[in-house]
Amino acid sequence: MRHHLWLLSAFSMAATLALGITDAEAKKSFKASPSHIAVAKKPTTEAYAFNTSHCVFMPSAVSRSWDWKNAHLTAQFIKTQNGAYRADIMQGATNQDERLPLASIAKLMTALVALDLMDQKNMNRQQMIAVTPDSLCLNDNHFAVVGLPAGIKEISLGDALTHTLKLSSNTMATNVAIATAGSVPAFVKLMNEKAREWGMRNTHFISPNGLPEGDRKSEYTTANDMLIMARHILPQFERFKTYSHAPLKPWILPQKADPASGKYQLSALGAVFKTGTIMNCSSLLTIAEVGDNKIVDIQLCGRSQTRFQNALAAVKNGMERLAGIVSTEAVAAPVSLTPDRISLRQDLPSVP
Repeated sequence: MRHHLWLLSAFSMAATLALGITDAEAKKSFKASPSHIAVAKKPTTEAYAFNTSHCVFMPSAVSRSWDWKNAHLTAQFIKTQNGAYRADIMQGATNQDERLPLASIAKLMTALVALDLMDQKNMNRQQMIAVTPDSLCLNDNHFAVVGLPAGIKEISLGDALTHTLKLSSNTMATNVAIATAGSVPAFVKLMNEKAREWGMRNTHFISPNGLPEGDRKSEYTTANDMLIMARHILPQFERFKTYSHAPLKPWILPQKADPASGKYQLSALGAVFKTGTIMNCSSLLTIAEVGDNKIVDIQLCGRSQTRFQNALAAVKNGMERLAGIVSTEAVAAPVSLTPDRISLRQDLPSVP
């Protein structure tokens, strides 16, 4: 099986994993956990309870149900001899310019900005960063603190990024933002600057975790803009793969894998995927490799029951096409995506 990421949604996976851990399992898990995690006191079995006794939670303002449209877009990124990618946008795209909620898919941009800042500031994966008390008190965040040692004060930057991507931790996305940019507002500003620089004209970030304060319509993107962002993940693809395991043993709780599920099969194919979930809006961005080429499938505000199967079908179809098994005559006209010039649609000017 190829190395891969299990990038999980906030509500579809982590909350489920909170159930069923026994005292014995907790004690056994903690003994095996990394020694570099600093805690305020000697952990006990109680360390596995929610880390939020100091928090005052307000009723969430972001769970309002809207009648969202569904957007779906699939593309093949074919690497040319000069190292640039040609994007073949597949027929059948729907509502690709519809503004829809980001939810936890925002964490992909969080990782891109954090990796850029790490390079600029010579920060490394082993560097310890603070786990701020306030980051444990985010609304809709209870799943994100399950399994963390009760008095956790620090975590390595690499482990925090793994929590952000693999486990969709809002807490760790916030701490990564503070550690790399100095504050959440400064980090979000960089997220939006990158979006504008890359030509993502219908995307707006309010948080590093996809949990905006207030209305869900205040933080949005489109399938076309997500395709642009996915293009910028490709040069970082191998780095994203380094965040492929849960770093803290308490997070590795019992789980069942169904070999027949789309999620399991995508993982078996070596795909990288990130989910986003809010009420009536289940999203999924998937990237799969075929040699040097990539297949990107983007679903925004679809159905949670079918999004992995849809992605699996798109990936398999793309693999057949890239292998030359299926004729590509029906593929939409290719557009050029180079590291310094991006144009996905004729009505969007290129980005210098």
